[in-house]
Amino acid sequence: MWWKKKQNNKVTLLAYREGIWELLIYQFVTKLLLAVCVWGMKQLAGLLLWRAGRPAITSGDIPYLFRSWEGWTLAAIGIVVLILYISFEIHIMILMSDNILNQRKKKFLGMAWEALSKLRYYLHPMGVLVILYVSFLGPLVGSKLGISLTSTFKIPDFILSFILSKMWLKLLYYGLLAVLFCGGILYIFTFHFMVLGNRRVTLAMKESRRFVLKEKGKLLKAAGKLIVTGTLWLGAGFVIVFLILLEVAGSEQMELFWRRFVMIESVAGLGAVLALAGILFPIVFFLTMTMLYQEHVSPGTAFQVPEKKKKRKWILIPIVVGAAGITAMSVLSAVFFDEFFPKSSTVELIGHRGAGTYSSENTVESIEAAAQLKLFATEIDVQRTKDGQYILNHDNDFMRLCQDDRTPQEMTLEEIKELRIRNTGKGKNKEPQEVATLEEVLDAAKGKIRLYIELKGKTADKRMAEEVYQLVKEKEMLSQCTFICLNYPLINYLESRHPDADTGYLCFYSFGDLEEMNCDRLLLEMETATESNVEKIHEAGKKVDVWTINSGEKLQQYLLRSVDGIITDEVKEGVNTRKFLNEREDLGRVLGMLAEWF
Repeated sequence: MWWKKKQNNKVTLLAYREGIWELLIYQFVTKLLLAVCVWGMKQLAGLLLWRAGRPAITSGDIPYLFRSWEGWTLAAIGIVVLILYISFEIHIMILMSDNILNQRKKKFLGMAWEALSKLRYYLHPMGVLVILYVSFLGPLVGSKLGISLTSTFKIPDFILSFILSKMWLKLLYYGLLAVLFCGGILYIFTFHFMVLGNRRVTLAMKESRRFVLKEKGKLLKAAGKLIVTGTLWLGAGFVIVFLILLEVAGSEQMELFWRRFVMIESVAGLGAVLALAGILFPIVFFLTMTMLYQEHVSPGTAFQVPEKKKKRKWILIPIVVGAAGITAMSVLSAVFFDEFFPKSSTVELIGHRGAGTYSSENTVESIEAAAQLKLFATEIDVQRTKDGQYILNHDNDFMRLCQDDRTPQEMTLEEIKELRIRNTGKGKNKEPQEVATLEEVLDAAKGKIRLYIELKGKTADKRMAEEVYQLVKEKEMLSQCTFICLNYPLINYLESRHPDADTGYLCFYSFGDLEEMNCDRLLLEMETATESNVEKIHEAGKKVDVWTINSGEKLQQYLLRSVDGIITDEVKEGVNTRKFLNEREDLGRVLGMLAEWF
């Protein structure tokens, strides 16, 4: 049997060598087709938004999506886009891999039509589950084998922080991730059985589970080869670049320009290699998986040896152009080093609910702590009491902070003032605190720190908007306050009625022209705060703040972005991170770029 094994190894190497270039070309074509399709879908969605009189659909518009035909149509467009991505990024890659391994000589258009024809299998509840897993659940467990459109999908940090703060929720969350991961492994060949085996989705899942359990040793060996090979190549690249950077950074003989140039060229070269690896990995993965699938369904399969193609001299063109581009970019970056790698961050720090975890939330003490840390601003949550007063509280009731399950609207200010908030902050003050009134907080902040006043909870209405605005105006603090809310109609009302008020809309996902929203600033969750969104919003003369960023890695990342502010619970770490960034030498600034890419 050794000669068959040797023959298959030869076929494998030739399939990779010949197939990679063919699949790269096909990937370029399919990405172009997807771009055209998605552009068309976006235009259609834009027309629907225009007809509905809305610049964008955001997290505050979920009720609208379910009560209007425009909303249902937008949801349908989203599903169609997901299905197109699955067809062109999974189905067609399987068909192309099969075409290469068996030398079937099928034409691209024929395979594209065949890939689309398999969509009929998703007209089943389990088919919908497969679409949801590949699109949204897979990325949660770090899977890069789904579709590129949703590959960066993740649970927003403000939700994840809450989950990880409760032990039972944390165990449930990690348990769910483990189940999703194991499910992804067991059903990893579902698409192969659907596309190549013409199985219905339920049968394809059953066949995949049976295959994985039966051939787990062979699959682990194949996965090990891919992981070890990739790790060795990338690890070698990291070591080489790191040694170059250390040598160059410590050289006193080399001129400043050349030292910076070599640093940037090395890091950019490694970045290009990593980008290429990211492109090649799916190709190698699909070829390997298709070969394993065919060996399973047809034991003893003798794959056709791919014909050796003529030397592709044209391959040198993109390599030379890419290398020249990296070199030109490195020269330009070395000349304008401070512009490309700013030494100091201009992004402002905004404390969440006062001074975040440094103090008791939403209290006068937390405002004073935020001012002492020299934060740009602090965000607070305002609700209305039973007797029409305004106090600070985030939750619907006082249970978490004061062990009282009543809500602000069920209590008078006098009753609320009897409550005490246990101070568990990291600052020096550990005394229990009173529930603060808005007036007390305005007095404490005046002339010291900016306030982001969130109109919060069930009492967030036009009455609240008017009364809070008037109170701020009476205190002569309009220039020191920003009114924010998750309810866009309320912010739209406030901005339209009082143009002198600084207003901000909070959202954690969006589609459409965010920059057209009627407000002065957008407060975006990280996934929505893309470079393109930030650029468009800035061009419209509005500001962008990102919320809620708590990890040191993300703080460093967004302090170097083009956003205007960061809302964080970890205010002390934010201050220290900005100080660290402002004190970096050239090597740290270039390595920061490398960290940003990852």
